[in-house]
Amino acid sequence: MTHSPYPSTGPAAYPPPSADGSPYAAYPSVGYAPAQMPAGMVVRTNTLAVVAFITGLFGMAVVPVVLGHISMPIIRRTGERGYVLAVIALVLGYLEVAWLVAVMILAVLASMS
Repeated sequence: MTHSPYPSTGPAAYPPPSADGSPYAAYPSVGYAPAQMPAGMVVRTNTLAVVAFITGLFGMAVVPVVLGHISMPIIRRTGERGYVLAVIALVLGYLEVAWLVAVMILAVLASMS
């Protein structure tokens, strides 16, 4: 028998199959573990996103656009909830601005004829 200068690791050890017989279930999952918050910590919803959403529902046109754009980087930085509210506020606000522009153009065209 030849003696190797490297330690012998022996045959590769495989995990035993799972209870249901699947050979893959015994392996650990690959990826990141889900983020866990400390006990008692509550994730807040961004106030600007809520106000932007409400003003968008009431048709205040420019206000939800401005507040939505202000709230989005704050939400990303702080980890607060409300990103979807800010996006919905932006969509509503831009649709309202487009509606106002269309009404103004039609009013000008109607007054010219």
